[in-house]
Amino acid sequence: MKITGVVVGVLVSTAVVLLVTYGLGVSFVLHPTPSENFNEGLLIQQDVIRKETTENINDLKKANKDLEGKVETLQVQNSDMEEVNDDLQKKLDTLQESKHKEWNAISSGCGDWLKSCENNCVQTSTTPIPKHVHFVSLNHPFSFMEWLAVVSARNKIKPDKITVYTDGLQDSCWWRRALPYIDHQIIHTLPGANVLNRVGIRLVEHKSDFLRLSILYHSGGIYIDSDILSLNSFDPLLKHQMVLSEQCGSEVNVALMMSQKHSCVLCRFAHLSCKNFNGGWVTHSVGALSSFVKSLDKERDDVAILPWKSGFHPMCYNAKGLDELYTKDFDSISGYNKTRIYSVHLYHSRFESQQLIRTKVHIFDWIQTSKSLVALTIRESLPPGFSQQHLHESQCTDIQLPD
Repeated sequence: MKITGVVVGVLVSTAVVLLVTYGLGVSFVLHPTPSENFNEGLLIQQDVIRKETTENINDLKKANKDLEGKVETLQVQNSDMEEVNDDLQKKLDTLQESKHKEWNAISSGCGDWLKSCENNCVQTSTTPIPKHVHFVSLNHPFSFMEWLAVVSARNKIKPDKITVYTDGLQDSCWWRRALPYIDHQIIHTLPGANVLNRVGIRLVEHKSDFLRLSILYHSGGIYIDSDILSLNSFDPLLKHQMVLSEQCGSEVNVALMMSQKHSCVLCRFAHLSCKNFNGGWVTHSVGALSSFVKSLDKERDDVAILPWKSGFHPMCYNAKGLDELYTKDFDSISGYNKTRIYSVHLYHSRFESQQLIRTKVHIFDWIQTSKSLVALTIRESLPPGFSQQHLHESQCTDIQLPD
């Protein structure tokens, strides 16, 4: 019995141990350790990340493929653009070469174009003189007076185009203010030959004299000296082949000239002008033109000679006339109708030397108060709202001119 009790005790103990062990095992299986929970979470996160990464890679591959397609399209377009650019460059080169040849013809003054113009010119034409205004500005910065000339031409003549021919030395605040009124047809070069009839062409004014003839022959239009202000429309004059203006008495001036393109009349005068050049101040210009006009048939109606009282200024180019132009009340001058005066010649040297208007402040005061023809014309040419401070050259770059 004792042994049996021992055996039973052992069996019971063993059973207890087994039950405890089984219970622990079940407990272990049903309740994992924190370490196993962490590892399992990592595995789940890795699977999620792996899946997301795979999806992202696929998306990137697709986007890359789309991008490659777009790159190929852009490459094709770029190739097409390069071809277009090459074509444009070729056209530009051709245009520049053509313009260069054309300008060489224009700037040659008494050059090759004169040799052929008599055979190629137009004797008669029903085409009006082009409303194309030409200015020449050489060897100096653009001035307030030249700005006025451009502005008045734009407002009074209302041209289709304004061209300024220059050697590139014109830059100033007034030049920049003039640009909105110019059609940006600007050629930077110093025109004309250096020697003619074995005489040196040294004066810029003489180069300009020959240049204007060539410009009008090749382009046609209206040549205006840059110290002339326009007063009224030129439309009634454009029906002629050529329009000239007396400056006083029987002298004919070259400061204002209008011509049809390829005019035979202009061609003949250009020959005479070049032939007569001897270095004298006006031998080839006013002198030659006055003689040329006398040789024309008085009955012809294709050349208009404006009387000096209505052409481009109503006073003679002498001390008395210039004094009246700047100082005499225009209303007191009898026999003049302002509505029939096409333009007024300020005479650059006279404008700059006037003692009354030597300073910019005095200029503005004089412009606002004087009743002279010059002051009246300037007042009409100024844009609305123009004030004294606009005349200060040093401040001009900081001032916005009124529209």
